[in-house]
Amino acid sequence: MSISENVPTLTTVEVPPSRHLRRRTAAVLTGAVSSTMAALMVLAAPAQAATVLSSSFEYPRVPGGSYEQLDHGDYVDGWRVDSGTVDLIGRNYWRAADGRQSVDLNGTSAGALTRRLRTDPRQRYELQFSLAGNPQGGPAIKRVRVTVGDVSRVFGFDTSGRTVNRLGWVEHTLRFNAHARNTEVTFESLTRGSYGPALDDIQVDSIH
Repeated sequence: MSISENVPTLTTVEVPPSRHLRRRTAAVLTGAVSSTMAALMVLAAPAQAATVLSSSFEYPRVPGGSYEQLDHGDYVDGWRVDSGTVDLIGRNYWRAADGRQSVDLNGTSAGALTRRLRTDPRQRYELQFSLAGNPQGGPAIKRVRVTVGDVSRVFGFDTSGRTVNRLGWVEHTLRFNAHARNTEVTFESLTRGSYGPALDDIQVDSIH
């Protein structure tokens, strides 16, 4: 008998891991994947805008179908009448852009509304508002100057063909950078007479 015949044959047997070990390994892998996915979702999620102001002139309440004149120094929904007079329009006088009430920036004369906002000097913001015009008297083109921080722009609205039942509200936006912890927003009518620009649904959001 040769030497090679005396050498025993070695057989390799693959032993499967126990059920407990498989379950534990799977749990660890699942946890790692879940954590990674959660981290990626957080990184991929867009930054949410924060609303700094939302105002539609709902207080004080005005009886339906009527309006109330506000004089210099009066307040409406946190806004101060800075000059002239302003009419607070009740529900059913005309349809507001949002809620029940809105304002005509001309009472017996051109008026202005101002409000101070808490802002972050490092942050950029977007001002949104709805503009129309009182169609019950001239001039047909109503103009308003909007000033927020160091940004100022004039907006116009043509009331030709409009009625109190069909004002035709138009939404506008204006972006600005805050340079202080307090920023003032002012809407100033540039229209003569008692029939001015109509204003409603004002919102300020931080943007990224």
